[in-house]
Amino acid sequence: MSKLSSQKFASLTTKRQHKHAAKFLRQIFEGDTSKIPSYKEFESLLNLTPLCFSKKPTLDRIFLHEKEAQIPYSLQYKINKEDKVSNVSFLEIDIYLENLRSMHNIGAIVRSIEAFRLGTIYLSKKLPSSALEKIKKTAMGTDTLVKIEIQDDLSKLKRPFIAIETAVEATDCNKFNFPKSFTLLFGNEQYGLSDNALTLADHILHIPLFGNKNSLNVSQAVAIIANCVRNR
Repeated sequence: MSKLSSQKFASLTTKRQHKHAAKFLRQIFEGDTSKIPSYKEFESLLNLTPLCFSKKPTLDRIFLHEKEAQIPYSLQYKINKEDKVSNVSFLEIDIYLENLRSMHNIGAIVRSIEAFRLGTIYLSKKLPSSALEKIKKTAMGTDTLVKIEIQDDLSKLKRPFIAIETAVEATDCNKFNFPKSFTLLFGNEQYGLSDNALTLADHILHIPLFGNKNSLNVSQAVAIIANCVRNR
């Protein structure tokens, strides 16, 4: 519905009014200023404060309309942010993910590895083809930039092995001097790394935490360690 009179708009339910207002405002945000007069009429009928149409207030108003229209988050308006082309090389680091269950976690890890340009990701087991789309969705396109392979033989990865685990003997990651080349080991979301992986580890690091919870989501842990590696 590209044309919607004020009379027709007033006859709609509040939910549908906000749905149409969101549509018009998205078009305005994307550059169609011809919709401004109509939107001003809609916001008046909705008893909303006149909008100045700068970036943040406009986006906030779009989100307000979508909330009132009960539009699911997955269908809400998304901004196409401009990515830059990075000339930073990936480090000589292998990242071993042992028995991760969540494809969304793996996708988030791929995104962090690309953001910090760490190295190659190795998955301990082959994933079903249906899982790849879930990884791609969370990776936000970075899966095309990060090398991802299947490898269940740790002996083929770079030494030393540095395990990230909440073990008693673990070293604070902020106090560890990372070598130029090595392999980071991250374990299952619930059980952590296997006994075999921990036995093979040359070093065990932990992320110092100060709250009641003694662990983080594995994708968060990877992002923190990636930042730690780059800083040190």
